[in-house]
Amino acid sequence: MRKKKTQPAIRRTIISRLEAWRTQQHANNAGSTYPGVPTTTVEQDKAGWQSFFEGCPVRGWAEAQHTYFVWIGSRRSGRRWLAALLQKLLDVAWDLWEQRNAILHKQDSAILYAEFDQGIREQFSLGTTHLPREVKGFFRTGLKAVLQYAAPVKQAWLRRVEQARKRAMDRLRAENIRPYEQERRTMERWLRAGRQETTS
Repeated sequence: MRKKKTQPAIRRTIISRLEAWRTQQHANNAGSTYPGVPTTTVEQDKAGWQSFFEGCPVRGWAEAQHTYFVWIGSRRSGRRWLAALLQKLLDVAWDLWEQRNAILHKQDSAILYAEFDQGIREQFSLGTTHLPREVKGFFRTGLKAVLQYAAPVKQAWLRRVEQARKRAMDRLRAENIRPYEQERRTMERWLRAGRQETTS
C-alpha cells in the first residue's frame, strides 16, 4: 500500500481491521477523521472484513483514496488503486492456500477441485434472485469463466456466494414470519375484546 501511495489513515485502518479479523479480536473503534474513511469503515464493519479480504469491499474506499490522489496532485485513479489492492489480497489468499495445502497434503486435490466445481454449478443453478447486488456481480462472467479460476479463488467465490445466499434466505424467512405474527396478535386482541364484552 505504501508503494501505491495509499492515504496513511486508509492504510492504517485496513491493516488494523484485517489484523483484528485474522486474530478474531475486537477492532479498535478509534479511527481517522479523513473524509470518507469513518463512514466507509463502519459500512465495511457491517459487511465484514472477510468479504473485503475475499475481494468484495463496500463502496467508499476508492473514492476516499481518489480524493487523496487529487490532494497530492497525483493522476492516479482510486479505482485502479483498489483493483491493485484486491489483486494483492488474492495473491495472499493463493499463498495461504498453497501453504495450507502443502501442510495438510492428505486431501486429494482432485477431489477438492471437484467439490469446488460442484458447489459453483449448484450456485449458478440456484440463480441470483434475492442476492445483494454486489454478489450478483460474481455471476456476470458466466459459469464457464468461474470454473477456470484458480482453486483458492473458486473457494473464496463459493464461500462468499454461499454466505450471501444464507443471509438472504434467513432474511426472507424472517420477513415471512412477521405478517403471521402480526395477524396472530390482532386475533388475540379481538378475542380478548370479545371476552370482555361477554363478561360485562
